Amino acid sequence: MKNLIKIHTLILLVTTALFSQTNAYHVKLVDPLDRPQDGYCLDVAGSGNYIRSDLPLIGHNCKPGLYADEAFVYKKDGTIYFPTGDLCVTISGVNNHVLDHISLTLQQCKKNTPFLNAEFMQKFEYTKDKKRSTWYFNTPTS
Repeated sequence: MKNLIKIHTLILLVTTALFSQTNAYHVKLVDPLDRPQDGYCLDVAGSGNYIRSDLPLIGHNCKPGLYADEAFVYKKDGTIYFPTGDLCVTISGVNNHVLDHISLTLQQCKKNTPFLNAEFMQKFEYTKDKKRSTWYFNTPTS
């Protein structure tokens, strides 16, 4: 079994064209829920000079354009990088077990600490099957 996080509610859909190490995109919920006009995107609390990378990530209505607090890069190694804070999306857990109903946070990339196995808790799988996906990378609209 691969040492990757398998989360039923967070599987990313990323097309091959989006495997750039430098281009940032929205991470958008596949099901728009009650917002058919714009849907929900992964977002860091705050904006501008007041981005709160110390707080859990939130789902927020997707804004037109791409702002620093919602720009993520899906890297080839499976990490989701937040370039504005030089941090990686991280799920919490104990040892190699993800905790149920836990928030995503931003943590230093590839740094192992007690209760944070970065190799395991910062890698995410994706799928091309939107029916099984919850989040996907959305290219910014011009």
